[in-house]
Amino acid sequence: MKKQLCLNFCEILENILLNAPKVETVIQNAMELAGYTECERIYVGSYFCSQYVLNTSMGLMKKLLDGANRMGIPVTLVLPMFTEKDISRGKEKIAEFIPYFQKEIDEITVNDYGMLDYIHQNFSLRINLGRLLFKDYRDPRYGEYYHQTSKPKYFSKQFLTICREYHINSLELDIPHERLDLSDAPEDITISVHIPYTYMTVGMVCEFASIPYEISNKFRPNLPCNKDCLKNRLISNVIEDRTYIKIGRTVYFEHAEAQVDGTKGYREIFAPIQLSYSSDDLEHCNK
Repeated sequence: MKKQLCLNFCEILENILLNAPKVETVIQNAMELAGYTECERIYVGSYFCSQYVLNTSMGLMKKLLDGANRMGIPVTLVLPMFTEKDISRGKEKIAEFIPYFQKEIDEITVNDYGMLDYIHQNFSLRINLGRLLFKDYRDPRYGEYYHQTSKPKYFSKQFLTICREYHINSLELDIPHERLDLSDAPEDITISVHIPYTYMTVGMVCEFASIPYEISNKFRPNLPCNKDCLKNRLISNVIEDRTYIKIGRTVYFEHAEAQVDGTKGYREIFAPIQLSYSSDDLEHCNK
């Protein structure tokens, strides 16, 4: 089975670069963590948090793009779902990336249908559908549900009609069960699979964003923030031999044992989450 090996720095890039300023070093360390001898693509941006993207430093992003370009690695820009109050700012942020389109950045991943239409109408880039549009149930705490093989609901006739209307390049999936069967996947669309963590759930309220607010203003949906999530991780072992990590408002579970079947090849997208904190921090949190 042929795999395209990719790295996902979404939601964690800034913290990583602050700790290891040289981009080439960051990429090499992430490859070592993934067990890769090469990297064919890098993903940057956010799947889950508009505030992260809206507050992304373009200086930092340029640093990453220049480093990836020096290494000959193309980049996919990932866009989250922007709320109605943030959509104008979201479009302004996208415009900041235009000088890099069709150069360092040759793809965009979107996570809602409104943004899909906007990107399709305004830019000539390949478009991927992101993991927020993959709606299968996911919760490994229910063993009788988790320990089975799943076929993604993605591959319905109606959904694939939309994909072809918008010339979708790739469909991005998590692995919600023990095994993922891709035998029903369309042959003309690349399938991309996220490892080694599956996103379990995501909400609009972020306790990290609430840190600087008075109690009467805490825990509001989509609060503007200082990106305190960059400095904090909640790590838990609710079930023996499985790690859960909360980054910002998203909970992930480890699925190192999961397998992909029924396909000749796919993109594997590895998130080097452990690079965003030290090994001492990880050991301390797991005690």
